[in-house]
Amino acid sequence: AKAIIDQYKKQGEEAKARILKEAESAAEKIQDQARRNMEYELKEASTKIQVEIIEKALAKAESIIKGKISSKDQDRLIEDYLKKVEAQ
Repeated sequence: AKAIIDQYKKQGEEAKARILKEAESAAEKIQDQARRNMEYELKEASTKIQVEIIEKALAKAESIIKGKISSKDQDRLIEDYLKKVEAQ
């Protein structure tokens, strides 16, 4: 009877070790996935911020240029552009 009890204890300890190892492996996989998700979201947020900054900078530059170019300057720029197009 003692041999049977010892055998069951051994099997129980082996099962416990296997379950703990599987749980640790699953936890590592979850942590890795969470880390990858955070890195992806950080890149997405960074890209979005960069796009917003560029759009605002372009809008500001356009506003400044519009404020400094007179209609006479604009006409001259159009004429210069058309001459370049015709020359090609």
